[in-house]
Amino acid sequence: REDFDKNILNVLYQVKASVLIALHQVPEAKIALNKAIELSKKQNDMLTLIDILQVQADIELDLGPISEKVIKIVQEQLTLINKYSPDPFKIAYAKLNLAQLYQHSKRQELAIKYSKEAYDLFNKDHNVLGLFQSAIITAAMYNGRGETKKALLILNKVKESYQQIESFDAKAVYLKTLVDSQMYLGLRKQALENIEKLKQLAFSHNDDENVVLALIKSVELHILFQEFQLAQADIKQLKAILTKPNYAVSPVYQMAISIYEVWVAAYTDSPKLSRSKFDQHLKQYPDTHVIFAKEMRYINAIILSRTGFDDAQAVKDFRELIDVFKNENEVYNALDVGFLLLDLQWETNKKDYVKTMNYLDELSTFKYPMDKYKAQYFAHNKDYINAYTLMSELKAKSNEFWSTQDQIKLEEYQQLAQQK
Repeated sequence: REDFDKNILNVLYQVKASVLIALHQVPEAKIALNKAIELSKKQNDMLTLIDILQVQADIELDLGPISEKVIKIVQEQLTLINKYSPDPFKIAYAKLNLAQLYQHSKRQELAIKYSKEAYDLFNKDHNVLGLFQSAIITAAMYNGRGETKKALLILNKVKESYQQIESFDAKAVYLKTLVDSQMYLGLRKQALENIEKLKQLAFSHNDDENVVLALIKSVELHILFQEFQLAQADIKQLKAILTKPNYAVSPVYQMAISIYEVWVAAYTDSPKLSRSKFDQHLKQYPDTHVIFAKEMRYINAIILSRTGFDDAQAVKDFRELIDVFKNENEVYNALDVGFLLLDLQWETNKKDYVKTMNYLDELSTFKYPMDKYKAQYFAHNKDYINAYTLMSELKAKSNEFWSTQDQIKLEEYQQLAQQK
């Protein structure tokens, strides 16, 4: 037609791309998008280009793992928004998108930077969902760094918003992040309450995957608190759930649950039996060493350390795993491995014990059971006053981590300190 406005061709290509994406015709959609980008730049239509870049980012995200390409797309979008459409809401969401991308690509500092900036903008704009989502990312990053108190603080800031949130996904991620924070602060009862809350939320939305994830969180909590019988009960429940017909959960969860079962066995069964279960698992799930490489190496090292025949290999594996988990921003897993290494070194090499203890102490703000290892070393050197003082301080802040055995140690150190 003669009256057709060619200046809207870029918009039409964008619409065409969106339709093709909906039809799962990604190669054709990318061709249309590239044409839309080319025309938008030629026409200097930056507002349309901003929208096109969002569609392009969505395509790249759907294609698989986070790439540098998709990060550059969103960075370009943010630059254009700031220059041509400086709306605080758009800027906040672009920063939230960047925070999520950096979170998934494990670039912690940048994830925290952009999630905090998004949080401040959403706060000014009174955007409850945006505030909620940016707080979750910030808290998850703090948890990854072992700064649990900071994580819990920001999650508590948006706690009142929970009831206003309609997004099921946002609520589920919030509860999982909250549980992680509470677990490592020794807030066992609160963590269990929120695990139950997640389970009920999942039931109400017929979301099988989050029911399973809630039970997995429960397993992790019981392992952390060394409540292995309760962990076994959770695993039994998980296995029963996954055998139900028409249960819509990814097959990878079958593998993960089997790993947790072997993990608990490594602590509770004889080394011979736990090794047998480990080998049986690998026969059933040969891909485990690829998908869950760190976890399987961790379990193997636990079994080695309990046999008493291959301590050197266990020490080597534990040391390497500490750095692997640390580099993956999984500080609590690094600490868990470190504590097992300390237990082994206490029996074999006190000098290395001190080195490991000092290294772990700098790794995290999570001081339980770190302070117990310090007190144990003070007592070994007959410094009972410092051992007692440290355990007394620990009792006041350890929450539900404090055990009967800890109380016995405290009283023992007190008695020995008074004798000096």
